[in-house]
Amino acid sequence: EVDNAKASALVNRYQEFSQRVEAAADALDKLKAAKKTVQTLEGLSFGLEDDAKKELDSLNTEMSKQVQELIELYVMPEGLKGIQRNPKKLNSQLGTASWYLGSRWDEVGENTENILRQTSDAVEETVVKVNEFLNGPFAEYQEKVESLEFDLFKKMKEEK
Repeated sequence: EVDNAKASALVNRYQEFSQRVEAAADALDKLKAAKKTVQTLEGLSFGLEDDAKKELDSLNTEMSKQVQELIELYVMPEGLKGIQRNPKKLNSQLGTASWYLGSRWDEVGENTENILRQTSDAVEETVVKVNEFLNGPFAEYQEKVESLEFDLFKKMKEEK
């Protein structure tokens, strides 16, 4: 027979876990948007004077590196061959916690509680790092880029 209190507690844990997953996914989406912005700006540096072009190229390189480091808190680096697993990556931790929680039929045991707590802590730590990056270095990058004067049409001399 189903114990309503235990079932209700389990549903609450699912909801709490889902909120953590959403927070992690939202932060990753913001990183992907930042990566796309940097990639777009890499293609626009042709419209700058040499000094400004060098500055933008340097800024883009640094931002790309920082964004990739944060993305790699979630997943393995791109381009690896074969099956690569790392239980310390956030996506792996979320998957493990989901498996533990999904295997419960009645109440959440101590092992599952530990996994959920560790995963929640990892999500919190990662989201804080992403927010600090977006509000710090990336915001500074945005200000610097916005201050540059782009000439999107390359000046061409008339041929004689």
